[in-house]
Amino acid sequence: MDQKDKEKILARSREENKGLDERERQLLAQANTVGLVGLLAVFLVLFLIELFVKGGKSYDLLAMLSGFLSVSSFCRYYYIRKKLLLLTGCLWLFCTVVWIALYIWKG
Repeated sequence: MDQKDKEKILARSREENKGLDERERQLLAQANTVGLVGLLAVFLVLFLIELFVKGGKSYDLLAMLSGFLSVSSFCRYYYIRKKLLLLTGCLWLFCTVVWIALYIWKG
């Protein structure tokens, strides 16, 4: 790798990380992970209440969860470029469409 390539990479890295140092980036990533765990916990509680207490269908909750997972997979694919993430995003998107269709059709 020549010096010009190194300089381009460093300039791009500085632009992408503008205003954040490595510690702050790690803390943001950790906060996002904790937030996701909280989201999944609330989802699970609402899903179980809907299923066992109210006896209803939870197509709306499933659509929201799979939609979130789809967008998350597509975003990670955009940055990491692993084809498995693209496939995962497409599968979750398909699930989202199915859950929304069932929500509209069956309520």
